This record gives sequence, structure tokens and C-alpha cells, in this order.
Amino acid sequence: MSPRAIQQAPFRVLVGANMPAALVEIGYLSNADQEGQLTNGAYQDQIAQSLLDALVKFREFLEH
Repeated sequence: MSPRAIQQAPFRVLVGANMPAALVEIGYLSNADQEGQLTNGAYQDQIAQSLLDALVKFREFLEH
């Protein structure tokens, strides 16, 4: 997947959040290759670990 620029918009799923929130697109089920990746447990673990790493890094950034 190619990285995309950070975008801000009033997405319905984020508007009501009473805390910092992010909407992350992991892949598209309409794309056969990505659908295959998304059903792979190892890939899911990699995505989950990457999201955790990003959150920890962002928290550390905010604390400094």
C-alpha cells in the first residue's frame, strides 16, 4: 500500500468522539490482493503491532 497524506474531515464516526481519534484505512476488500492480506493472521498481527507502535511514538512525541 502506498502512504497517503494526512487528511482532516468531519467523518461521522469521529465527530462524536470526546477524545483524540483517528480513522485508519488498512485495506480494501474490493481489492483481491488486499482482501487476501487482510484475512492472513500474520498480516493482521503486523498491522496491529504497527498501529500500537505509531500510538506509542505519538504519545512519546506529545510528552516531550
